[in-house]
Amino acid sequence: MGLFWAERKGKKWKKIKVLPFVQAEYTYVDPFVTPQGDYLYFASDQAGTVGELDLWRVAILEDGKTFGTPENLGAHINTGFNERYPFISADRILYFTSDRWGGYGGLDIYALDLKDDTAQPKNLGEGINTPKDDFNFVYNSTLDYGFLSTNRIGRQDIYRVKPKCDAEVKGVVRDAETQAKLTEVTVVLIDASRQVLTRLQTDREGQFTAVLPCDKTYQIQVVKEGYYDKEEEHRTPKEAEAVLNISLKKQEKLHIQDNKILVNDIPFAFDQATITTEGARELDRLVALMVENKTMRILIVAHTDRVGKEKYNKKLAQARAKATAQYLFDHGIAQDRVEAKGVGSSEPKVDCSTCTEFEDQQNRRSEFIILQP
Repeated sequence: MGLFWAERKGKKWKKIKVLPFVQAEYTYVDPFVTPQGDYLYFASDQAGTVGELDLWRVAILEDGKTFGTPENLGAHINTGFNERYPFISADRILYFTSDRWGGYGGLDIYALDLKDDTAQPKNLGEGINTPKDDFNFVYNSTLDYGFLSTNRIGRQDIYRVKPKCDAEVKGVVRDAETQAKLTEVTVVLIDASRQVLTRLQTDREGQFTAVLPCDKTYQIQVVKEGYYDKEEEHRTPKEAEAVLNISLKKQEKLHIQDNKILVNDIPFAFDQATITTEGARELDRLVALMVENKTMRILIVAHTDRVGKEKYNKKLAQARAKATAQYLFDHGIAQDRVEAKGVGSSEPKVDCSTCTEFEDQQNRRSEFIILQP
């Protein structure tokens, strides 16, 4: 294989000639001319090559038809394997293909920042590279997309690709009242499809750092024992980093009166038995109380309003009581310490025949009765 050049005359290419530095006993492939037109890059196994094919370049002189002496790109790029398909983007990143050790398999695509004399080639990673052959990468740094060739699905196709953008999300968690920085706080970041992106804990300074995809909406859940959980929605920036300041409110201890634990309302959505965020905060207080009093056993009694038939109300109340108990189990309370019963609308707090919304709300409640202190 050799390299040739030609001149275009009208609609035809003429004067096709082999380049003057090409030697018949060697292979020359994958030519690339820099946007400035000052260098021709190529792959070859000519004398001086380290591996099977190395990357070389040769100066193109001012007339565009004569060339300097080819120079090997050096051992920091070339290895004992194949280096091919050189391409230099407008922001002076050299992209090339290699089957060197340490890749994903077959041919992989690498990048090298020519602006940094100390830089080393970097594998472009999963997504770009696969166990198959991925090669001949070109990239428009102005429009921010590129193309590559690959046989990843069993045939050679061209794929269009966009660079992966990551944003750094930093945060600090403090006590809402004292502003003291809180350590060992669990921070969970979740994407829009409810998939966990990362789970971490705050350090000695109450800080955490995570790397997330740019310009994406995510949920952050912040949990620490003795504090109310917090959940917020944010969007990662397109550039730079995001800094979050999060305050957690300390849980107040629950009071006991007439053998009942006084808990604020555990609200449920209409006709639903799913624990809400507000309900979870109250139940966290109950968990803390039961952790502190390790012999305590309780009975959860769930009530509904009088809207609907009694049989259905009892079924809904039982489902809510079980959901409440399950929340306690999920947070470390042993099952033999909790009983659950749904009584529906048979034991209203406010006995009314035509109830107002306020009276209905009072009747929709959960009671926590102490069976054993």
